[in-house]
Amino acid sequence: NRVIDIPYEAWMQKQLDNYQFKVPTIGGLGTVKMILKTKEGIQLHHNFFSFEVDSDNSDSDVSVLSVKAKDFRKAEWSKKQWNVLDGLKVNGAGKGYFEYQIDASKVKNINKAKEAYFLVELSSKPLLDKDLNKKIEGNPDYMLGAVVSPHVNPNSYPMTDTYKNPSDLVVYLNGKKSISHKLADDPADHRGVLSWHYQPKERKLHEAGTYGELIKIVLNAEDLKSIKSVGYLNIKLEANQGLAVYSDKFGRFPVNPSLVLKW
Repeated sequence: NRVIDIPYEAWMQKQLDNYQFKVPTIGGLGTVKMILKTKEGIQLHHNFFSFEVDSDNSDSDVSVLSVKAKDFRKAEWSKKQWNVLDGLKVNGAGKGYFEYQIDASKVKNINKAKEAYFLVELSSKPLLDKDLNKKIEGNPDYMLGAVVSPHVNPNSYPMTDTYKNPSDLVVYLNGKKSISHKLADDPADHRGVLSWHYQPKERKLHEAGTYGELIKIVLNAEDLKSIKSVGYLNIKLEANQGLAVYSDKFGRFPVNPSLVLKW
């Protein structure tokens, strides 16, 4: 925490001195929080901004093996499968699965890892009217009595609301059922920092603000033995009400589907 004294004058409006701060050298996403207080300690205002550290550096005792969200080996979906912004996010609607494979053949002593887990950001994925390329028909003027779908415009994405879109997720690791988990929703709001950050400047939004849950599956000794014997971790992500897989450049968390090993 750092305190900066501001010599205040009545009706003051001017630019303050620049504020510099150090960021970690390890890649990640951070937040700077600011609170404006009187000298008596009364809080007047809160604000924040996010920053990204784009670096391949990691802790020396951690190995991260990743694949990009778009590099799935197989995918089958009952309604539709499509990618956002060349695969920064991949979507599957209806019932189906994405299957990934993370190569671990170069890690000879993987069974010696002190801790190991699979990490991925996921959300459910409904099929919106814009995903069907529907067009707005007639005069969409609300004042004239028109009722238009809130998600037919290609720029739109329904923000997080009381209406949820849960999806039942089942994860298989190297052919063995690992977890069942209910993905609560398909949220979109200010927390999807990366989904806002990586929007191209082309006067069009591509699922801006969308994000998911950070799913962490701890691997046991038997799992590591299986990975060592075949040289890879195979991941199958099944869902019954759609699924979105996020990359490290989209969503809320700067992670790709990853196998994390701590030594």
